[in-house]
Amino acid sequence: MIRHLAPLDAATPLRDVLACCAPGTLLGVWIALPALERPAALRVPANPRWVSLLISSDLASLTIRTPLVLLQRRGMPWVAPAARLRELRYLEVLEPGGGAMHPLAEVSPEAVVAERRSTPRPALDRVTGTRVIYLEPVDSRSGASLG
Repeated sequence: MIRHLAPLDAATPLRDVLACCAPGTLLGVWIALPALERPAALRVPANPRWVSLLISSDLASLTIRTPLVLLQRRGMPWVAPAARLRELRYLEVLEPGGGAMHPLAEVSPEAVVAERRSTPRPALDRVTGTRVIYLEPVDSRSGASLG
């Protein structure tokens, strides 16, 4: 799987965000905005009902709190089911001898790191870094992309 998922640019106009959702929906918006410490809720009038947005720079919290998340996929806005994004969440563990990918659908990143550190290994094989990534979704065995 290829990594092509990214937060929206902070300069994305609100009209472009609203064009991606239907009235009456709750949409998570993953945005690259470091000053946003907590998710911000925004209700926008739309005909015939309101659109509710939850805006955050933390994708993991959006996948738990909203059914759909707007993000950037291959440079374009894309609405993804939050449940699918949770399945695509991995922890990349970096070690001097290479790295390993661990699915995070059912476990926290901290639990994976604790398990790797508790397993006896040679002195050179230590965790040097970690990062949570979201892999590109595919909808078939041939690797065709969703959307």
